[in-house]
Amino acid sequence: MTYQQRYISPSVAMTTAFGRSIGRQAFDGLVVALQGDLGAGKTHLAQGIAAGMGIGGTIASPTFTLLNDYVQEDGLSLHHFDVYRLEQADELEGIGFYDYGTEGVTLVEWADRFPEDIWPHAIWIRLERTGADTERGITVIVPERQITWWKGVEADVVGAGYVRTDLDGCVDGR
Repeated sequence: MTYQQRYISPSVAMTTAFGRSIGRQAFDGLVVALQGDLGAGKTHLAQGIAAGMGIGGTIASPTFTLLNDYVQEDGLSLHHFDVYRLEQADELEGIGFYDYGTEGVTLVEWADRFPEDIWPHAIWIRLERTGADTERGITVIVPERQITWWKGVEADVVGAGYVRTDLDGCVDGR
């Protein structure tokens, strides 16, 4: 059983703020699997997650390096993958992908390229353009064991002014 919810973000700033809500409540072992077309806002969301975790500096998509690690002395580490340039799942082994997902926060852009290789406890977030210039639909799919945690994040998100749509709640599958 999973929990699924869709939100509307009216701007880039609000998409980044959505990520900050997640980052503020991040925990050791959190995996966030991002999907969406080019320019959908995956990197803005990642920047928000990092900011919410207290990670400063430039947070860029690791499109060419495949992995950027951000290590804090007094906090959680952020392992930020971008698997867009990989062609086959066996390449994940070559970049040490499977060594992550249990410690710190692991964030995977383009996770939908290899969905069967993403950890089963991952939070899936799909970003999509909704027609307006900077408006984005953000669909979050949360596995059962993370629902209580997500409800805390969701309270922060809704309190910040996001509009929830598709109030289906629990659904089977992904």
